[in-house]
Amino acid sequence: MAPHWGLHEPSGLPDMQLGSLAIWVRGRKISDSEDDWDGNGLSVLIQVDAAYAVVQAEGPILQAWEIVNLVEGCRELYRKMAGEFVFDAVQPNLRLKLAIDARGQLDVGVDLTADHLVQSHHFGFALDQSYLPAFIAGGENVLYRFPVRGSRDESNGPRRRDG
Repeated sequence: MAPHWGLHEPSGLPDMQLGSLAIWVRGRKISDSEDDWDGNGLSVLIQVDAAYAVVQAEGPILQAWEIVNLVEGCRELYRKMAGEFVFDAVQPNLRLKLAIDARGQLDVGVDLTADHLVQSHHFGFALDQSYLPAFIAGGENVLYRFPVRGSRDESNGPRRRDG
């Protein structure tokens, strides 16, 4: 039988929140590294807290340049008020699909797992698009605290589909 790891108690308000999705950025994986990979690794706690289910993934599972991609994708989606944005993190723990329909409703799909080899969790919820600016601002604040180090090939960014 697999061990039960239990939930980690988040401390303070999340750095980024979009409805039931919350992201706490605790620091850099390797604080003194300046290279593109190790220098940008962020130690995070990601949580989706939905009715009858709470799922968390914790550790160095996001990169600073991925936060850039996430912020830019959300900003563009909010600017157009239409279309779809898909964010696939390099680590297989997190995938987001955001879409704004003709009425301005934001449909959010979150795939989150602590262990992609043995589990998967999908959450879907709808929000008003007015939730996006605070999520974007939270990401900008994370990048202020943990700017991208080294150089990054932008081809590793998000996939966008506009409607």
